[in-house]
Amino acid sequence: MLSPKPQLNLANALGYFREHLSTGDYYMDGHVVAGQWCGIAASMLGLEGVVTEKKFLAMCQGFHPDTGQRLTMRHNTTRRDGGHTVSNRRVFYDFTISPPKSVSVVALYQDARIIELHDHAARMMMDELEKFAETRVRKDGANGERVTGGMAAALFRHDTSRELDPHLHTHCVVFNATYDFEEEKWKALHATGMYRAQKFAENLYYHELAKGLRQLGYDIVNTPTGFEIQGVPESVIARFSKRHQQIDAETKKRIEMEGLHSNEKALREQVAHDKRRRKIKNMPAEQLRSRWSAEMPESERASLAKIEPTKLPPPLPETSVENAGCPN
Repeated sequence: MLSPKPQLNLANALGYFREHLSTGDYYMDGHVVAGQWCGIAASMLGLEGVVTEKKFLAMCQGFHPDTGQRLTMRHNTTRRDGGHTVSNRRVFYDFTISPPKSVSVVALYQDARIIELHDHAARMMMDELEKFAETRVRKDGANGERVTGGMAAALFRHDTSRELDPHLHTHCVVFNATYDFEEEKWKALHATGMYRAQKFAENLYYHELAKGLRQLGYDIVNTPTGFEIQGVPESVIARFSKRHQQIDAETKKRIEMEGLHSNEKALREQVAHDKRRRKIKNMPAEQLRSRWSAEMPESERASLAKIEPTKLPPPLPETSVENAGCPN
């Protein structure tokens, strides 16, 4: 599913990059997840290839990543309003996309080609979502929005949940800057159009992913929430959804204790933030696969082994599995 979330605190932006996006929730000899730049506005700013901490932080601050010049008017992320500190600007928007659980399991446990399918589908999704980027128009008494069709984004693909279950997902960090070609200047991004197009973008991702899976020779089966790879037992999907189950249980507990019913989605997000696993060090990819194998009974391992696509997958690369702390 596609889950967007704004980052409002500049002080947290660098920590978010270091502790969450570029490293994830376990370390492997200082391993760093290499983010990739994406978007028309990113290209206009000379942002291509691997995301660096320096340029990531410059974009968070609203500065040109090379010249240091201001891109947007507002730079303070908070302001005083009636004696209270309130948000003054959004630093970035984190659009996180993830495939069905069976896809994560098969991709990370036995067929690395599916990871490339996910990367391709995620980038196609963002290319389409970019077309809905807007900016506010306040010139000459106007009060509306104008489509700019350009974003500066950084994509970070991660592979596990906080509980180290297989959980393929990509953080698509869209910065709060876009270029208004009519006014010929950089302005703050107005993300309402992108939010409205969220379901369209999510469906595009799933369509491209399903199409790629079929081309590899996998059969898929429709479910009430989307689809799964045919042959992956429901018990496997449940087994490797520990983070999701933890959040469900804790959310239900808080609702029962505190009588909170009005905004369950916000409560789930708060639970996900509060109940985070401590980071684990020195967990290489092969150890993770051995861990997953050990968690499954022989019947589940046999079921996964029977899922044979038309084209045999290449050998799994001897690299660490990149991961992050998203609930699932």
